[in-house]
Amino acid sequence: MNYEQWNQAIISYFFEECNPGEIVFLQTDDETLSEIAELSNFSTENPADSLKQAVRDKFICDRNQVDLWNSVPKNFWGNSLNQEAPQVAFLALTVLAASRMDNADSVSHTNYYARLNELLFGPLVRGRTKGLEGPVFKKYWIELKRWAETRHDVNFYLTEGSSNRKYVWYPISQCLISEHDRQRIYRFFSRYNLTPFSEPRDNELYTQLHYWTSSSQGSSKIGRYLTNQYYKESILSQVKSILKHWDGQVPPDETPIGTKHRKAPISVQLCFGHISDTVEVRYWFPRRGKDNITCKANPLGIQILQTFDSEKWFRPVVDEKSAFWNLQNRWEVTTDETKPKIYSLDPSDVWVFREDPERDDGWLFQRNMQLYEDHLIVFREKLVEHVLHCLKQTCALGDDKPNRIHDGWLYMRAKPIRLQPFSTRELWRLSVISSKQIRLIGGLSVQDQHGRRAYLSI
Repeated sequence: MNYEQWNQAIISYFFEECNPGEIVFLQTDDETLSEIAELSNFSTENPADSLKQAVRDKFICDRNQVDLWNSVPKNFWGNSLNQEAPQVAFLALTVLAASRMDNADSVSHTNYYARLNELLFGPLVRGRTKGLEGPVFKKYWIELKRWAETRHDVNFYLTEGSSNRKYVWYPISQCLISEHDRQRIYRFFSRYNLTPFSEPRDNELYTQLHYWTSSSQGSSKIGRYLTNQYYKESILSQVKSILKHWDGQVPPDETPIGTKHRKAPISVQLCFGHISDTVEVRYWFPRRGKDNITCKANPLGIQILQTFDSEKWFRPVVDEKSAFWNLQNRWEVTTDETKPKIYSLDPSDVWVFREDPERDDGWLFQRNMQLYEDHLIVFREKLVEHVLHCLKQTCALGDDKPNRIHDGWLYMRAKPIRLQPFSTRELWRLSVISSKQIRLIGGLSVQDQHGRRAYLSI
C-alpha cells in the first residue's frame, strides 16, 4: 500500500462517519491500524510496518532527515479545504510513535523522539528528529484541525504542550490510552472475563470500566476521561479495539512502589508410575543465585529451596495432596531475601507437557517451550469435545482416546503434523497462530506442512 492509500484509509476511519460536533482524536496505535487495514481490505501482515514504509517513501528526503515542506502539494498550504488533507497518514505515524513511548526497554518512557526515529529511520538514529521543524509540524496539525472542522463538522482535539514539549505534545495528546494503561486494561479484561469474541454493549462496558478505574488496580487517567462526556465515546471505542486485537496475554500484577521483585514461573512435572497407574505431580523452580534459599509462608508449604543435580533448578516439591488438580487461583512462593524472588503458577483448564528425560523421565510443563516430537495434553473433562476439535486440526491422534488422569481431568498424547487455523468463542484461548514473524504466546510450538512455525496457545 502506498502513502495515498493509507492517507485515504485513515481519513475514512477517523472522520467520515462522525456525528456533527463530535470530538475526534487521531488515536493511532497498532490495534487501530489493524482495524483500518481490515476495513480497507489491505493485504498486509503488519499494518504498522506498511504505514511506516509508505511514510518513509513519501517524507524521507535522505537517510536521516524528514522533508515536511516538499512532501505535500504546494497548493495545500492555506488552501486545503477543497481536497483531502495530505498530511494525515504522516501525523498518524507520529501518534503511533507516541503510543509506544511506555514500552519497556532501554529507552526512557518519556523519550518521544526515540520512538519516532525508530519508525522513520530505524533504531540507530538518536536525538531530535532531523527535519521535523517545530513551526512547520505545528502547521500540519493546525491545518488538519481546520480541515476536519470545515469538511466534516467535527471538533478535532488539539492542544499544545509546555515550552520543553511544545510541539511533540500534539501527537502525544492524541493518545488517550498509553502503553502503560494498555497493560492495565489487559488485566481488566481478565478480571471481567472478557475475550476478543465478547461484544459488550457500551453501557455494560462503561459500568465495568467505571468500577475498575475506581479501584486500586485501575487507571485514574482513564477514569477521568471516562467521566468526561466529551471523551467517553472515544475511550469506549478504543477499549473495544484493544479487546478485539488482544492476544490473551495478561501482564503480571504491578509491583508496589518502593519494592523490587524478581519473578519466575513454577514449572510443573508429571511422573507416571512404572507399575501402577498413579501420577505424581512435582514442581520445579529455576535457580538463581544461592544453593539454598528460605521462603516465606506459601500455599505449597515450602520452607527452603535446595538445588537438584542440575545447577539450573531447585529440587522439585512433590504434591502429596494433589492440590494441583484443584488449583483455582495463582500460587506464589516468595523467597525470604532482601531482594525477594517470586515464583508463580497460574491456573489453567488446559495444560501442555513435553517429555522430560533430564528429570526422572517425566513430562514437563513450561511456558514458551521449544518444539518436541510428542506432547501431552491435560485438560478438564468438561472440555473434551472442544479440545478434540482443536487437536484433530493440528495433531496426529491415531486411535488414541482420552484417558483419565485424575477426577475431572483427562489426558491425550498428540504429535503436531499440520496447521488449519480456526476460531470460536469457546476456544479463543486454545488457538493456533501462524505468522512469518513469530510471536510466542505460550504453550507448545507446532509446525505446519509448509514449514512455518505456529504455536498452540494455552
